[in-house]
Amino acid sequence: MITLLSLLTLARADDEAAREDDLFGAPAAAPAPSPAAEPAPENANDRDSALLSGASVSPGEGGMFAQLLAADDRLAVGGNLYLRADMAAPVEPSFEDLTLSTPNLFDLYMDARPNDRVRGYVQGRLRFNPTVIDGSLNSFGQAQEAETVVLDQAWLKFDAGQKLFVTAGQQRIKWGSGRFWNPTDFLNGEALDPLAAFDERTGVSLVKLHLPVNTANFYVVGSFDEADHVDEIGGTARAEVLLGETELTATASLRKDRPLRLGADVSSGLGIFDVHVEGAVQKGITTPYYKGELDLASFTLPEATSVEEDWVPQVVAGAELTLRYSDQDTVSFGAEYFYNGLGYDEPDLYPWLSVGPTVDCYLAKVQAGDLEGADACVGSQPSAFRPFYLGRHYAAAYAYLADPGGWNDTTFTLSALANLSDGSAILRFDHRVSLLSYLSVNSYISGHLGEEGGEFRYAVDIPGVPGLTGFEEGFAVTAPLGEVGVGAQVRF
Repeated sequence: MITLLSLLTLARADDEAAREDDLFGAPAAAPAPSPAAEPAPENANDRDSALLSGASVSPGEGGMFAQLLAADDRLAVGGNLYLRADMAAPVEPSFEDLTLSTPNLFDLYMDARPNDRVRGYVQGRLRFNPTVIDGSLNSFGQAQEAETVVLDQAWLKFDAGQKLFVTAGQQRIKWGSGRFWNPTDFLNGEALDPLAAFDERTGVSLVKLHLPVNTANFYVVGSFDEADHVDEIGGTARAEVLLGETELTATASLRKDRPLRLGADVSSGLGIFDVHVEGAVQKGITTPYYKGELDLASFTLPEATSVEEDWVPQVVAGAELTLRYSDQDTVSFGAEYFYNGLGYDEPDLYPWLSVGPTVDCYLAKVQAGDLEGADACVGSQPSAFRPFYLGRHYAAAYAYLADPGGWNDTTFTLSALANLSDGSAILRFDHRVSLLSYLSVNSYISGHLGEEGGEFRYAVDIPGVPGLTGFEEGFAVTAPLGEVGVGAQVRF
């Protein structure tokens, strides 16, 4: 009995570890080579075939051990608490110029698996940052809240004859082979932060059909976010095919009043390198692209131009090399290049991307005589300043070292990311270590390089605008010198 209970405990611990990595995302790691007998599900948050395929365990089948495991894992309740503190220093810092932020997260989930072909999952997320003053504006002119509660995920998975796998509800999804940029990640409304400790984006409302056929996977996805009429439902089709050690994907996405998006992705081994190329084109982009000059002294403002009729490309190409330096230890080196057809060649318009949508909204409301609506523009307009997607040309490189020597459960990552269009860059060193089985601690230090005014040395000084709520005293951002941060994460 003692042996049986010990095995059950170990099996449950392994399952819970896999479950938590599936739900919250494993710590950031270098992409691994992917020569496999069958194509894997498209990301760590979507393991349909692993979760839903195979024969079910019923009483009398598999012996007592299998029955105990089946009964023990029908419902799990757990969560993730991530506390962190970040400090940023501007150029020529003094003690009073150091800024502090504590963007903490708390996730709580219920995961029901009545059998191996049905799974229901709900997760809520609390974001709380006690250093934020409610209603204050961030560096990009957006209103901030100290506490927010959101529904992260709420989905149901099941299969039809163990051939077609269905996931319906709010769910996480990520497509693309790039480490820093993913132009084919069509379904997320928010781009991945390439330097984040883990992917903090919440789920999107989808119905996803997955059909595996031999060494291929086919997906049809319906998007329901903000679709209050049937004709506003979005449709996306994706195919993944494995040919030897080469994985090919093709994706097409279409939705009313949204761009038509077409994408392809190739990843393979090339000699001692793992290489990937990911590209997408879009037509029907309605967000404005600004041209002209910005001179606030003479109130000369850029003009919004339409790119709705243009095919706009985005392409990522990268390679990784993994070297073994002992019997059990490896180190990985990688690099990526990103061409962004929506980017800008010069940083002159960056300040306008931050406040331009707010000013445009404000002026339009004033001209229409809607003064209350004009005040509501401040802090409510989406910023056109999109970090890591501002420039036209980017390059990045990284080195990744996991469990070196006797330092088990420890990883080191050195990353460098440059906006080649404006000559600015960021260099960051990350460290993560697992302690006491459930606790992981991460820390980082980063520095900003290049000319002031570029994306990673962004600085702006906008004079006050009398009568414009929130901007009466102007708006200033000092160029950053660097940041340090520490976080502690426990999963339970």
